[in-house]
Amino acid sequence: MHQVIVTRPGAEADNWVHQLRGHGIEALPLPLQDIVPATDAASLHRLQASAASYDACMFVSPQAARFFQAPPWIQAHGRCWAPGPGTAQALIALGVHAERIDQPPPCSAQFDSEALWAVVAPQVQSGHRLLIVRGLSPDGSTGRDWLKDQCEARGGQVDACVAYRRQAAVWDAQQVRIAERALDDGSIWLISSSEALIHLAQRFPGQDFARARALVTHPNIQLSASNMGFGEIMTTRPAITDVLAGLQAMN
Repeated sequence: MHQVIVTRPGAEADNWVHQLRGHGIEALPLPLQDIVPATDAASLHRLQASAASYDACMFVSPQAARFFQAPPWIQAHGRCWAPGPGTAQALIALGVHAERIDQPPPCSAQFDSEALWAVVAPQVQSGHRLLIVRGLSPDGSTGRDWLKDQCEARGGQVDACVAYRRQAAVWDAQQVRIAERALDDGSIWLISSSEALIHLAQRFPGQDFARARALVTHPNIQLSASNMGFGEIMTTRPAITDVLAGLQAMN
């Protein structure tokens, strides 16, 4: 089986590498993004302190959960919305009671805002208060507002806070060489973020990606990889069993 390049940030990459190696797959961590604290720590702390005033808090990613550090009220009493199992597990690791977490069912076709909304929509009515905990991109973007729009259309009140920032990962010379080889030698890039692909394109301006291969975890990422010119792309859910099946199909 070809080598797998795991591009998730930091500890997430290490966790995926560990799981893949446990199934006999050669995998290397090569994060395309670094996750760093938000610059406006005072605003974040104010929202943490006022968490009890919200009916629910949505954490858009595992990093959102880790950087927000859910206070005791959320852990024991508040509703926590998670778009997928990775975020749910991060919340549980922080002490949030599993019964307080709303997430898409394991059989969902995708783990995203649309799948989450199908679960949490009945909670939202006039006056419902939601706090969305998310990250900030280098271009100032905080991601899609689709779920926010759904809540407000039902009369809900939505606030948002930035708990962390995403930025292009800093590579050393060895990591650059690994990436150059992996774009040409049949390695499979495991991609979980369209923004990560932007960083890859910026790292290698003018690169012909026709020989590059990618296993991506959402149709939107597939579109981004296709626009970059990846020669082979397969889309799967971001669950280990699905990723393993996808890798097997690509080899």
